[in-house]
Order: sequence, then structure tokens, then C-alpha cells
Amino acid sequence: MKYEQALIECGTVIEAKEDQALVKAHILGRETDWLPILQQANEFKRHYTPPRIGQQVVILMGRYVLGSIFNKTCREPVANTTEDVTVYEDGTEIRYDSKTHTLTLKALDALKIETNQSVSITTQNATVNASAVKVEASEIELKGGSGDVVVNGISLVNHTHPQNAGNHYGGGASTGAAQ
Repeated sequence: MKYEQALIECGTVIEAKEDQALVKAHILGRETDWLPILQQANEFKRHYTPPRIGQQVVILMGRYVLGSIFNKTCREPVANTTEDVTVYEDGTEIRYDSKTHTLTLKALDALKIETNQSVSITTQNATVNASAVKVEASEIELKGGSGDVVVNGISLVNHTHPQNAGNHYGGGASTGAAQ
């Protein structure tokens, strides 16, 4: 009996050459040759999602893997109709909600931003919540209008120093606020 090639078929990945974006798939009792996986690839941008054995794929004319489909073992990420969501196998998430104009990055471990030039953040309000903050720079400049910096309840602008009895000003006096 001759097999008629369908225009579109669904299969399951049984082998993967991740470094070449090629897979073999199982379709209704038969194994395909190595098939290329459709990816975003041109000189402007290259995006690669590595295939996984067991993922269900859509195959065009027995020659090209068009992409994966959600199934019982690979469910859709929880989202709403205004969110674009990417969830990685370790739980890391990138979400953009076009209704609230909110971009959320959720990294389970480290989040690194690297550049050879500069990083600029422009916003109305910024909050950093951390158990420790470390800033290393050869020069640090803080500008804040008429504001103040308060550390452990001590004002940088309005703090005073008590004079000790051994200095030439005499004992018991306090210095004025910072100038």
C-alpha cells in the first residue's frame, strides 16, 4: 500500500540535533528523515528555541517542522488576552501586558544586564527592595534638588557632631548642620 503524503501532519519529536535546528519525528507509525525547524532567522535577528524530545510538532508536506503545539504535557502558560508570555523550563518568565503597559521579568536566580556603553533609566519613581545593595564606581554623583539622604535615621544634610572636651572649641558644644 502506497503512503499518500498529507499537506499537514502532527508528529512527536524522537531525535533532535539542537545545534542544527533539526529533528526526526514519529508520525502514525513511521519515522521522518531529519527535518528543519522553522525559526526566526535573518541578518537582522536570530531567535532559536531548542527542540525537546517528546514535543508535539506540526509538519508541512513531510519536509518542514512549522512549530510546536500545546498538549497535555505542555500546557499554555497562564495569561490573559492582553499578555504576551514566555515561560522557560526552569520557571523564568517574561511578560508584557499591552493593556497595563507593563513589562515583567521574573528570573529565578540572577538577572544580568551587560553593555559596553551606558545604562539609562528614566522614570517618575524607583524602588529597590533588597537585603543588600552594593555600588562600585570610580565616581558617584547623587543629585536630588533640595532633598536629603537618610541612613539609619541620620540625615546627611541636617546631622550635627558633638564637640568633645579636648578640642580647641571647648566641650559640650555641637557643630552646625552640613553646609
